[in-house]
Amino acid sequence: MTNQPSSSLEQATQNLGLSQAHPVSMDTITVAYTGKSLDDALMNFAAGVINEMGRNNPHLAEREDLDKPKLAAYFKWLIKKRIDAVTDQLVKPRMYKAVWIPAFIETVLNSIGVFYDRDRGINYVPVADLHISITDDEAFEISRALQYWERYINLVQGLPLQSDGDPDVMMCAIIADVVQSTSVVHPVKALIAAWLGQAVDQKYSLLYRYQYDTVEYLLSTFDQVEGRVI
Repeated sequence: MTNQPSSSLEQATQNLGLSQAHPVSMDTITVAYTGKSLDDALMNFAAGVINEMGRNNPHLAEREDLDKPKLAAYFKWLIKKRIDAVTDQLVKPRMYKAVWIPAFIETVLNSIGVFYDRDRGINYVPVADLHISITDDEAFEISRALQYWERYINLVQGLPLQSDGDPDVMMCAIIADVVQSTSVVHPVKALIAAWLGQAVDQKYSLLYRYQYDTVEYLLSTFDQVEGRVI
């Protein structure tokens, strides 16, 4: 039995294509993590972790020989591996379930990922052309050294491997030194975007209609609370 039009209006328009669903094309915006603000943020956070280590257990800090450059390089390595996981480029992902990560860095890593904004027809995808100064073996060695600090700093284990990112963070980007977004987001998510140095191609700048604060101001705000998240 065939379905009959339920009204005269449907009958009149049934050959016009009005009842047909049409897929919405998706623009892909690549979100990059190559800014100087990322390097500065990583080094500053590493310094905070080192200070916390020295305050809690100076003898262990001296024995493990972790320093700011090593930790900053390790954090950048984690970001690169996170993006590799999101984009299906991570080799042997099970190996990364054992790495030790400061809880705040893990929160940052979880925010990076693919986000499909179907309402606006935008697909956000992270990319990174990061200079990694340590090898995988050196990174795993730093991870093992961090394990000894589980009692003193907030650590979690395992690199996030899911492809999804935090929509609010992925919708943010730094444009003209100001964090802006394509939709209203929580200010904390704008802070994470500033911390990561998120950038997009300038041709998409008109889509970023909502402004927050400058990168400098947001990072100075984070400096005031950094000790509470280590």
